[in-house]
Amino acid sequence: MDKLDCNKEIIQLMHIYLDGDISMDDEAKLRKHLEDCSDCQKYFHELKRTITLVKSVEQVEALPTLLKR
Repeated sequence: MDKLDCNKEIIQLMHIYLDGDISMDDEAKLRKHLEDCSDCQKYFHELKRTITLVKSVEQVEALPTLLKR
């Protein structure tokens, strides 16, 4: 995605939602915005994919030979 034209508040609400700390009012505001904004839908989807990827990588252990370096 090249550039989001939406305000920083909406982007912040996405992060708060994904952290699980969003209020009901803010969640409703975010959902309404996502219904109307395809750029934010794409951005939100990518954020969720990134979080899933990071969580899966956290469980990988380094090889013992790498730890000795």
